[in-house]
Amino acid sequence: MTALFAWMRRLISGSGHIESKASVKVRRIHREGVEVAYRDSAQALTFKGELVGPRWKQVNIVVDRDAILDSRVLDNLAAELSRQEYQFVVYRRGETQSVPELDRIAAVSELQQMG
Repeated sequence: MTALFAWMRRLISGSGHIESKASVKVRRIHREGVEVAYRDSAQALTFKGELVGPRWKQVNIVVDRDAILDSRVLDNLAAELSRQEYQFVVYRRGETQSVPELDRIAAVSELQQMG
């Protein structure tokens, strides 16, 4: 998680790497679903994601909860996706949270009333 925050800080401050020596390929699995294949001289990674937005030019990429990524990978991923004219979001899912039964029943009832 720390690498994500450090990468976001560098990206906002403008001190992120502009040039990348990595390759990134976005491959459709089905209509919106994609695999994002990342490869550099040290490693090859595959992320799951989805295409959204006008003309499918935004990709939302999911990083596994237990994945350890250094900021260089995130910098290279951002540079290559930008070069390919994708807008993108990289996020990590949190822990699964259960909703108490009474809250679920109340929510379903409210949704049914709304139509």
